[in-house]
Amino acid sequence: MKKILVVENRKAQLVDAKKFESEAILQTYLEQFPSLLPVWEVDENAPPLLTIGREVGVPFGSVDLLFTDANGLLTVVETKLARNPEARREVIGQVIEYASFLSTWDADRVERQANDYLRSQGAPDDYRGLDLYEALSKLGGGVDVAAEAFREGVEDNLKRGRIRLVIAVDEMVEPLRSTVTFLNRLSPFDILVLQLADFQESAARHILIPSLFGYSPPPPPPPTPWDEDRFIEHLRATADAETVRYSLEIYNRFKEWADEHSWGSGRTFGSFNLVLRAGTTRVNLAGITSRGDLYVNFGGMQSKIPEALVRSLAEELTSIDGLTLPRDLTNKYPPIPKPVLKDPTRLGQVMNAISKAVSEIKALR
Repeated sequence: MKKILVVENRKAQLVDAKKFESEAILQTYLEQFPSLLPVWEVDENAPPLLTIGREVGVPFGSVDLLFTDANGLLTVVETKLARNPEARREVIGQVIEYASFLSTWDADRVERQANDYLRSQGAPDDYRGLDLYEALSKLGGGVDVAAEAFREGVEDNLKRGRIRLVIAVDEMVEPLRSTVTFLNRLSPFDILVLQLADFQESAARHILIPSLFGYSPPPPPPPTPWDEDRFIEHLRATADAETVRYSLEIYNRFKEWADEHSWGSGRTFGSFNLVLRAGTTRVNLAGITSRGDLYVNFGGMQSKIPEALVRSLAEELTSIDGLTLPRDLTNKYPPIPKPVLKDPTRLGQVMNAISKAVSEIKALR
């Protein structure tokens, strides 16, 4: 049996490893304490993980645990105790099958999964009741995570098949380690093995020691926030004259209305967010990108401002010729069609609707 030596005030105590009685206990530790997955061992720039699901249903079973990070990289964890005969080659096929299904998701599906989970009783206490972006911001020490940058990261990672796969065990099984090592030399995705040992010092105190096996290729450099010069340069280099015209008009209006200047950190395009303060609440109302996309953050406004105000803005926008919105706006960030924005009359109607919402939100102070 494995032992560790705990030294405190010049006194040493040998503590025996405690076997997990069930896979559910191993799952609960990882669900509540995602930092037990030491992803920084294979990627020193890896952001911390946020739990966004447990027993996530898929057509051929359920994913034990699902995590994401601020870069939109999903992590799938399948737990197996060493005494389970599936803690060999079978579990590798299982997690790859899960990844194949999750690769068909999009950013909307990830947001919905995360927000549903964070509202559930199983969510970790520190994040329960928050929405996805509030939770990621809190996890990152209060640094805002821009919705459009996260969504772009999700879409890009899923398109490229970048999903981190982790098999969590209580004791390493050699055939599993050798198979994973072989696959990581050949595959575009990571398969890691986490060994979690539990040393129970007392009834109330456990010492959990994680060991991670596998290899992760170096990640792309972290995104950096955009600024006005870079935004305008990219806009003029990639967009037609009409798109440049209306995008700069929207940007200048947003800059005038905003209570703070908030830039996105997308890798391939930039964005400026119309961020307002309603009392102590921070509301990201809308954004304009350096590709000429105007989107309205209905998903980000939910629960932050009165529902009647959200509904009024949606009704004003849908009254504009050629503009429709999804029936369910929960967790949605619908773009305004570019033909609408290129028409000065209809652009004026869009901006009037947003201006009215700005005034009503500021009146909540």
